Amino acid sequence: MRVLIRSNWSNNIQELTATCAPNHRAYCKRWGYDYKLNPFDYQNYNKVVLEDIKGLLEDLKSYDVVMTIGMDTLFMNHNISVRDVFEPYDSVLVAREETGWWPINNDVMIFKAGHSEKLIERMMNDFDVWKQYPWRQQTHLWNLIQEEKWVKDMVRLVPAKTMNQHPTKWQLGDWIVHFYNMSLEDKLANAKNMLSLFPDGKPVWKQKMDGVRPGVI
Repeated sequence: MRVLIRSNWSNNIQELTATCAPNHRAYCKRWGYDYKLNPFDYQNYNKVVLEDIKGLLEDLKSYDVVMTIGMDTLFMNHNISVRDVFEPYDSVLVAREETGWWPINNDVMIFKAGHSEKLIERMMNDFDVWKQYPWRQQTHLWNLIQEEKWVKDMVRLVPAKTMNQHPTKWQLGDWIVHFYNMSLEDKLANAKNMLSLFPDGKPVWKQKMDGVRPGVI
């Protein structure tokens, strides 16, 4: 199975990229996946987002599975492969958001070539619908799941613990931690702290320290 993990970076998040991208690369090396970093101007989101989505479609022509992941994430358990999470019958995978009232978080998603393109093309065609929504595609994806049966059938929702866990709920052994709903400074500080405590993607605890719980967040 040819797998690509793709993420975005910008000049505004250079330090976060320097902190988290090596973790992404190390995870990809562990499993023989390709890793792709794309420039993305977050300050002009609506002007560049369609090109980014087109890039995802292009990548699906060369890979069996493409995983998109935000730069404010870390692979905390390198023993878990994409295949462990993405079932053979899956087309699109997205995790629930479990820290408040909003139900999903699309910063980590998995797409299967030959099965997910219809949804991606629908997102592109509906740009004028979602470009002013809060959370943009994320909001529209949830709405489509509720309103279009074929989208509901295509997209499997999994618990946040499966692949998109907030650090306040993250537990040792969880696959991916996502530092959302916090400032860039806090994202960076928490990412550095977690990497110092668990530097190699192994879900074990061998540190000596005072107290009974690591200061993750």
